Amino acid sequence: MDKVVIGQFKKIVAYEVRGETDTNEGRGGTYLVGYFTSKDVADEAANGKGVWGAPGYVNTVDLLEVECDGKTIYYLDKPIELKIETDQALKARALKKATESLTKEEMAALGIKG
Repeated sequence: MDKVVIGQFKKIVAYEVRGETDTNEGRGGTYLVGYFTSKDVADEAANGKGVWGAPGYVNTVDLLEVECDGKTIYYLDKPIELKIETDQALKARALKKATESLTKEEMAALGIKG
């Protein structure tokens, strides 16, 4: 088995560039143009990506930089919240959805307490 050599992670500041999907009114949300380590290059990439040809959005983000097998790799340093629904919560949500349109009499006939 080959060994992979991974260096130390280093936190760096980078720039996320986003453009407008609706360049007329700005109501369509944004899309990712890219991530850049240079503010000047990020500003250049944002040119014309906003509403009516205005610049898009340039935001600072934290990246993790690591050397791996002679290559520099970047990871977004964003926490990701995982929402795991338990079986009990799923059943409760499904029952609520299924009974929303039932009358009290129909629920009683089915033996559902509401």
